[in-house]
Amino acid sequence: MNVSTISARTGGSAGSSVYAASKAFVSGITRSLVSELSPHNVRINAISPGTIATKFHEQYSSPEKLENTRLKIPMKRLGTAADCVGPIIFYLQII
Repeated sequence: MNVSTISARTGGSAGSSVYAASKAFVSGITRSLVSELSPHNVRINAISPGTIATKFHEQYSSPEKLENTRLKIPMKRLGTAADCVGPIIFYLQII
């Protein structure tokens, strides 16, 4: 189970090019490994959450940017690490 991010597809925001590129690698290698290892009954998956409220964003994202992001989310809140636990456990149970 790999953890990527929506930034892998969007390129992230200004100042996060290395982060977005590293997560694009995670997404790409996940897809490649699925192709290579699925014939051997090895299951691989990744989740790609959107903006998660973490210390990373406290340090590198302005309050204005986080508020803009929050307003674009249907639930009107940033995700939390706890939001990611359920999908990860689900995937690990079926793997």
